[in-house]
Amino acid sequence: MTTPRQTAAKMAEAAQAWLERLEDEQRPAAQWAGPADEVSEAERRRWFYTPTDHGGLTVHQQRPAQQRAAMTLVVELATRISGLNATNSLAKVSASGALLAVQR
Repeated sequence: MTTPRQTAAKMAEAAQAWLERLEDEQRPAAQWAGPADEVSEAERRRWFYTPTDHGGLTVHQQRPAQQRAAMTLVVELATRISGLNATNSLAKVSASGALLAVQR
């Protein structure tokens, strides 16, 4: 069983790997200030899912290597939170990636 600290470390590692693959122009859309500032905290509390533009860097704005790094982050999250093993999570993310390729 993984501890919360180990989960946070793996998530931070995957997030850093993704950020390192972004172009300088992409980074501001992908990385916001922490909730220490009022605007970011308001956005964090407002967030909900609807199929609309919430800002940020979309998958389609990323090169394939950047998309893979982003999906690695998703796999880490899914694996840690849902208790799925990495193979099942990767299969689901791979299927999602295939759908993205078809939609292009």
